[in-house]
Amino acid sequence: MEKIPYDVVARPEIKSGADVKGKTVGVDSLTGGTTLMLREVFEKAYKLNEKDYKLLVVGTSPQRYAALKGGSVQVTFMGPPFNLRARQDGFNKLTTFHEHLGPIQFVVQFANDDYLRSNRAEVVKFLKGMAEATRWLYDPKNKEEALAIYMRVLKGPREAAEADYRYLIEEFKPFPVDGAISKQSIEKIFDLREKAGKYEGKKAPPYTNYVDATLVEDAKKQLGWK
Repeated sequence: MEKIPYDVVARPEIKSGADVKGKTVGVDSLTGGTTLMLREVFEKAYKLNEKDYKLLVVGTSPQRYAALKGGSVQVTFMGPPFNLRARQDGFNKLTTFHEHLGPIQFVVQFANDDYLRSNRAEVVKFLKGMAEATRWLYDPKNKEEALAIYMRVLKGPREAAEADYRYLIEEFKPFPVDGAISKQSIEKIFDLREKAGKYEGKKAPPYTNYVDATLVEDAKKQLGWK
């Protein structure tokens, strides 16, 4: 994912960003990537700094939604299907991560350098499969099969499958069609880490230290894609 499909969701009594001040916000960690993103969203959207609200670690999206419903947190962030479900249940969507962050690297695949050197052909084959699967998913003619896979694997009803498909595949489209890491999206991550002091006052290293773009280029060549 090179765009993050998270909404900032609040209890019904919280109507705006101003109401977030002094509230408890549910997160999955105190220092992780999504928390850095959330702080940036609050700063850009509502001029709130980290002293204006309290963070409480409650877990992943389903656990954050449970904490929101139970009242232990008043604000949190969630992706589909929980952000969509929350709106149906009367909770307020305050804003989205994407509105304030723009393109940002969210989901990637990592591998050990030694493994990449020893298994390059297999890694390229894997990337080809990922790229072809993404294009398949975005092709409208495969919609019914995609919905069937969703319902079989995630054990969800068709209504939920259709809502998630509409949001992620037809509207938001966070998956790059060629599997490549975008310079803009990954540099945003380094910017946030640098701002949070992760490099002890030094500039963030170049993202190319961590990305081997030739793997995706080889996959595209083998697929006959430009």
